[in-house]
Amino acid sequence: MGYYITVLPALRIKEEYIDAVRRLVELERQKGEEQNQFLGEMELSESGDVEYDEPRRKWQETGESFARKLASFVKEGILEFQGEEGERWGYEFDGKGNVYCLEYVTRRGEKLLPKGDGN
Repeated sequence: MGYYITVLPALRIKEEYIDAVRRLVELERQKGEEQNQFLGEMELSESGDVEYDEPRRKWQETGESFARKLASFVKEGILEFQGEEGERWGYEFDGKGNVYCLEYVTRRGEKLLPKGDGN
C-alpha cells in the first residue's frame, strides 16, 4: 500500500536542537516498519536544513504527525507535500512551537494570451 507523495521541505531546525533531532531520527529508524517514515527518512544538513535523498516515493502517511513532532524544534519554515494526483497540502512553522495547516486555493487567473486572438 501507500501513496506517491513528493515532500518539499523548506524549513530549518534550530541550531541548539540539530544534534537532538539527529538522535530522534536515528531512534525512529530503529523502529523499522513501525517508524514515522517522514522522520525516519529525513536528513539534516550541517546548518539544520531538512532534506530527503528521495523526496518522491510511496509514503504510508500524510505528514501531520510528523509536523507535530517537529514543531518545537523548527526555527521557521514550511513543509509542503504534493500527492500523485496533484493535490497539495502543507504546514507552516512559526519557530515558537506552533504549526499551522496551509490552505491551497486553485482558481482561474488572468488570461495569458493576447485578447482578440480567437481563443
